[in-house]
Amino acid sequence: MPMLMIRTNQAIAADQREAVLAEASRRIAQAVGKPEKFVMVSLHDGIPMMFGGGTEPAAYMEFKNIGLQGDQTEGLSNLLASFAEDWLNVGRERLYVEFADIPRGWWGFNGGTL
Repeated sequence: MPMLMIRTNQAIAADQREAVLAEASRRIAQAVGKPEKFVMVSLHDGIPMMFGGGTEPAAYMEFKNIGLQGDQTEGLSNLLASFAEDWLNVGRERLYVEFADIPRGWWGFNGGTL
């Protein structure tokens, strides 16, 4: 159910993409306390992006989950900022994160909804 979409202007080497995805998946599963088998992560790297009038390393992430609580977002924001620094070479001041709590009936899976 947790879904993290990562967009960055940083190019990730082809042989590093799987490691980046795996680390993001592991961190998200641990942070929200859900089995990793339900976590989805997508990575869109090397895309044109401008932040604050400049094209220095930047990223935008969307995190969606069923049952996301407002009191979880600050901790998740810090976790994702650390991930961006560690794995994307993007400073936390050059990252925006959008959070969304998705109602169970609005999340499709396996031909139905959750």
